[in-house]
Amino acid sequence: MAPRRSLVLRPVLGIHLEVDGDHWAARHFAAEYGGIPASTAAEGDVAQLQVRFVSTLDDADLRDRHKTVSWSARIDWPELQRMVLTIALRGRPRWFGLSLVQGYLVEPALSLLAPGIGRVLLPAGAVVVDGSALVLVGGSGAGKSSLALRALAAGLPVLGDDQVVVAADGTCTRFPRRLRIYDDSARTAPAAIAGLPASYRRGLQVRRLLRRLSFGFVAPSLAIPPAAVAGSVPASRAPLGRIVLLKRAPAAETAASRPVELATVLERCGEVLADQRRRLVARSAGLAARLDLDAVVLREREILTGAFRDIPATEVTSPGAHGAAAGVAAVAKEIGLP
Repeated sequence: MAPRRSLVLRPVLGIHLEVDGDHWAARHFAAEYGGIPASTAAEGDVAQLQVRFVSTLDDADLRDRHKTVSWSARIDWPELQRMVLTIALRGRPRWFGLSLVQGYLVEPALSLLAPGIGRVLLPAGAVVVDGSALVLVGGSGAGKSSLALRALAAGLPVLGDDQVVVAADGTCTRFPRRLRIYDDSARTAPAAIAGLPASYRRGLQVRRLLRRLSFGFVAPSLAIPPAAVAGSVPASRAPLGRIVLLKRAPAAETAASRPVELATVLERCGEVLADQRRRLVARSAGLAARLDLDAVVLREREILTGAFRDIPATEVTSPGAHGAAAGVAAVAKEIGLP
């Protein structure tokens, strides 16, 4: 049996994350969120998430799979601000499985704890422009990562490409997860990819080959630290400045924008939050009620209402008629990004 390792992390200020598993699990989450000394982990922490990787799990709340990987999981919430997530992961490659359960289970579990400490883990990107955060809200494939990469390459600070933390006091904080890039990023964010170290460019080539050989069945992303992008500027926090709701329009010829009210922003945020937790709660009968999901959603809405109340917001339509690269470039121009 492989030796087990325990890792202490703090991906969201105020949440103590402890990962207990094999070498692969410890290495993966350390690379994603960055380890911190165990002696300082509890300083200022209010909530705790324990993630335990086990070989088998008979009393699972949910069983799920994606392509070559499957998993079973149980979630226990013995105290208001303490949660235990137990995962049995099977399949290969291991790094692919760990990335999946991170997105489908671990980060949604963090999002359930965050409102209790006055924060929302929002599936969004954020770029710091003139000292304030431009928040990009949209579903998978909306262009958040490509826009973040383009901004990084141009020297603009980026707080995240797919997850950021919004606090009730009107600040946006970086969620310390690696960026996700795909083999089409060379078209949607060419300057960023051209400036990557050779090892990351080779990684993209391997993923492009995997996608082609599998006829699209296997199309994994490549995780890279923001510092790998030439021109990148570190950033950790900024006051909220503007919100952009990204909307895809496959047949549209040009990008278009319109101002939207707070109610529309809250509705869209609710949709992406629900989608983030979909595989955690929807695959198990009764789990949503046991987790008191309605109370979490209500608290999230209260936090976002206070944070976004006086922040200007627009909805931008991403044109798809001329391909992904042209669409991302059009949106970037429309919202004033490089």
